[in-house]
Amino acid sequence: MRKLKNWQKQVRDRFLLKSLRKQHPQRHPKPFESAKSVGILFDATEQANRDIIQSFVEKIKKEGKEVMSIGYFANKQDVSSFSFKGFNKNDIDFLGRPKRNILEQYAAKPFDVLICCYEHPCAPIEYIAALSKAHLRVGPYTENINCYDLFIDTTKNKSIQDFLKEVDFYLHRINQEA
Repeated sequence: MRKLKNWQKQVRDRFLLKSLRKQHPQRHPKPFESAKSVGILFDATEQANRDIIQSFVEKIKKEGKEVMSIGYFANKQDVSSFSFKGFNKNDIDFLGRPKRNILEQYAAKPFDVLICCYEHPCAPIEYIAALSKAHLRVGPYTENINCYDLFIDTTKNKSIQDFLKEVDFYLHRINQEA
């Protein structure tokens, strides 16, 4: 089983690099205060994560930002009954890549900031983040260096809530207009 997972990862990474060579997104990060659109891509499998993200979305909306949250369910959960957009295991191929319609829906959106949240490595979220047209992509540290422009260290078993506190801290302090 481990050999199959390693093979899937190698093939998925090869496809990702090939796709990245074809596209040349223009990334123009701006101070968070002047950002207008924020995308939040998260692991929605657990109810607790959904609640935390919903609170964070409300906080960002109070700052005057347009927010789109997108949840990934690592099971076959029906995604139509939630207040956020979502996709599930049925929308993922054998290699762990989101299917084309999911990529077209989410990776093509030119968010000013894309924030990715998950506690454990999540190939579909990382794949979308890597191909995202967002101007600034923020996520937890991963070996896949193509995913994010700003990596937040989560090696000390931090929860999604702790991760979002750090994201909020750094976004409000870096790249401020003088």
